Amino acid sequence: MITKEQLAELTSLARAATPGPWENQTSNGWRRVGTTSASRGCIDGDVVANGAASPADMSFIAAANPAMVLALIAELAQAHEARREAQLAAQEAQTSRDSTVTQVRRELGQRIVSQEKDAARYRAMRDGLVSGELENNPMGEAMYELGERVCGERGHDAIPTAAEFDAAIDAVMAPPRCTCPSGGSLRWPCTRHPPESA
Repeated sequence: MITKEQLAELTSLARAATPGPWENQTSNGWRRVGTTSASRGCIDGDVVANGAASPADMSFIAAANPAMVLALIAELAQAHEARREAQLAAQEAQTSRDSTVTQVRRELGQRIVSQEKDAARYRAMRDGLVSGELENNPMGEAMYELGERVCGERGHDAIPTAAEFDAAIDAVMAPPRCTCPSGGSLRWPCTRHPPESA
């Protein structure tokens, strides 16, 4: 791969050389590379190189004139720039994909947490309501109290909202809070420390 330093050297050399186009000239028994008279305004043109090189070598030298070298360098530089822009675009696309994946994972995680909470509420409500116990049934009591409160606030035909149902179920599911005066001593039974555990 051509380095930037090599390209810079070729550019400097091409600009310092006799401008092209060049051509392989054979006259008076000499083989030489020179400029065309049309481009330099000379009758025979300026001699760029002469010697014992073969016609094929002289034609190649003529073809590799400064104008051609500069054109190749410009095309190569354009290709390098296009490659750099493509790499930047690929990096931006990858960053965008990573951001999208992160967002999707976050949203899925939130949905899973929400669904797990709903599943826990369903199990707690099902177990509480189908236990068959009419007394000492916190879930049944919570549903009855919710219905009474909603009817009292919004009329006898009112139905609790989903949020109200969730809040009532969550309150039953929440672990009892210790209200012992001594900060948790079993000598002072509370909802968390009933008398039988004291």
